[in-house]
Amino acid sequence: FRTHDRGSSAGNCANTNPPSCSIVAVWKVPDEYFEANRYAMVSREKLLPYIYNATRQAFDTGLSLIRPMYYYYPEIDMAYRADPKGNFAQYFFGDHIFVAPVVSPALSNTSMAVKSIWIPNGTWIEKQTGSLLTGSATYVLTKSFDLQEIPVFIRAGAVIPEIPVTP
Repeated sequence: FRTHDRGSSAGNCANTNPPSCSIVAVWKVPDEYFEANRYAMVSREKLLPYIYNATRQAFDTGLSLIRPMYYYYPEIDMAYRADPKGNFAQYFFGDHIFVAPVVSPALSNTSMAVKSIWIPNGTWIEKQTGSLLTGSATYVLTKSFDLQEIPVFIRAGAVIPEIPVTP
């Protein structure tokens, strides 16, 4: 979930000794990550109508498609919180979705990463499970996520247009 999707880099790195830039080739990932990459790209592609509308809003208002939590909740301390383990690393993606990417390594015994997510004021739908969550200034959801799960939360009542995508 980012402002644009550029799956690969064209050209060479400016600094080749030592190489200091990465060339992203999503088709050259180890087999164990292929399905997770496909799921992430398909999930984002389905949201193209939403992304289009949010990008138009960004053009009209100057407010980025990706927004920190404190843009919406400046008076709540949790909106500013983060820790080195990746807990509370979350952001709004347009007006009606917030994303909490898993950025910490999985536990070796479960292959799952444990993440804490602040659920802000209001009613939210956890996209992966369909669960309704009622947030508050202090409500924290802590759970384990596997490689293919992207914690995405949709504001209850929001209309999120999607297009059909065949992977």
